[in-house]
Amino acid sequence: MGSSKEVTLSKASESDSGRLAEISKKAFDSDVDFGAPNTNGPPGYDSDLFYSQMLRFLNCFLILVEDE
Repeated sequence: MGSSKEVTLSKASESDSGRLAEISKKAFDSDVDFGAPNTNGPPGYDSDLFYSQMLRFLNCFLILVEDE
């Protein structure tokens, strides 16, 4: 059998906003590969400040595989 990896779920904090913005940008920018007219997402989709503000009001979580 293959090796198993540890998967954890943790609540995101404002210190995660930069990483969330980076992931969001990659996700929306890749939509162009599936027919989107350009690599733009909604307002703030690539902004650390946007995610810092949203994390104050929303419950966001990180899924970590082997602590990454």
